[in-house]
Amino acid sequence: MKKITFLGDIVCDRPLLKAAKQGQTFDFDTMFMPLKKKLAESDVVVGALETTFSGEKFGYNSRSFAYNSPDELAESIRNCGINSLTTANNHCLDYGVEGVKRTVKVLNNLNISHTGTLDYGKPYLLLESD
Repeated sequence: MKKITFLGDIVCDRPLLKAAKQGQTFDFDTMFMPLKKKLAESDVVVGALETTFSGEKFGYNSRSFAYNSPDELAESIRNCGINSLTTANNHCLDYGVEGVKRTVKVLNNLNISHTGTLDYGKPYLLLESD
């Protein structure tokens, strides 16, 4: 039997972005690492991604209620043990199709499985049977 944990919305609002700023980069590990031990108890951890990884050129959360996060957030998501994300939500198109495509690319490059938005031929979240 597999243990699956579901997490609520993962979003990077302006206060979190400000707290993570470390010069020219961002450190979200400090915020996520307290979860690592608990998440390690699960075989699959699924989070609801309520932001995009559209890239620095769009600015990070420069528009109200439109979310674009630094790629370091995706790295911290993976580092703390979240291995699957749902991406279909009211924010997935905050930065258009280009933002969706880049978000998918970032997640694929980090080997984070995901479902919800187009994955251009990659496999979606799959659970192997026991």
